[in-house]
Amino acid sequence: MQKNARIFLGLTLVFSALGLLLRRIELNTALDASTMLMDFRPVSALLLALSVLAAAVFFLLGRTWLSGKETAEYGRVFYGKGLLAVSCAVLALMLAGSLLCLRSWKASSGPERIFPALLALLGVLGGAGWFTLDLEATQSGKGRFSAAALPVLFTAFFLVTFYKTYAHQPALLYTLYPFLALCCALAALHLAAGFTVGKYRALWTFFFSGLGAPLCAVSVLSAPDVAHKLFFAALALMLAAQGVCLLQPLRPLPPAKENGGEAETAEVPAPEASETPAQEKKDE
Repeated sequence: MQKNARIFLGLTLVFSALGLLLRRIELNTALDASTMLMDFRPVSALLLALSVLAAAVFFLLGRTWLSGKETAEYGRVFYGKGLLAVSCAVLALMLAGSLLCLRSWKASSGPERIFPALLALLGVLGGAGWFTLDLEATQSGKGRFSAAALPVLFTAFFLVTFYKTYAHQPALLYTLYPFLALCCALAALHLAAGFTVGKYRALWTFFFSGLGAPLCAVSVLSAPDVAHKLFFAALALMLAAQGVCLLQPLRPLPPAKENGGEAETAEVPAPEASETPAQEKKDE
């Protein structure tokens, strides 16, 4: 692992640990469990300051480490991540959370029960999509895009269901960090999926991944049930892994591969052909 990647992981762990500590103190001292309202205490100010500091640090590090690296070789950055253990952990967390959502679906009634069922389905698909980015089956451009888009769909629906749960409650401080975490995760995963179609926005992908990972870790304490806690933990691992991938040495795109009788070429934009002096004279 590169030195920059180790620094990134260390900062992510530090911000996550400090955030969890401050959030636990805040929930124990400022939360009214009957109304879910929270008083703004000094620990709340410290937690907000820590979030702003994390945003500034990851933005400045992204500017320093990733400047001048917007090249076509980024097309392979999330393919064959080399983080199989993390992918297995993400898949296990997503499957466990989906199983708990199915239990909630069986216990619920009425039209509202469709939400846990869909969240469970998208949780399985999102975890499988993230896991298959390590497999040869996703070497084609369409395969990589499909695998990267599934976690985006899951995160978008997770944001919708979380908002639906707390929309009727004026619990701003209690739900602030989960909403920020899901917004950062959605932005980071969406930008990462763009890498599979030639949209290389490394700086903003790194920024939202770095900021979203600690926020997702902190949001585990605010999740309404165990399934949501598992999903937040899985998102934190995804975003931390994305930051590490962006800081690894860029690898060339896979070579051309025969697919259904037709040669599949690497997704590297070809330079435009320049006209020769003879052609220019002929045109005149």
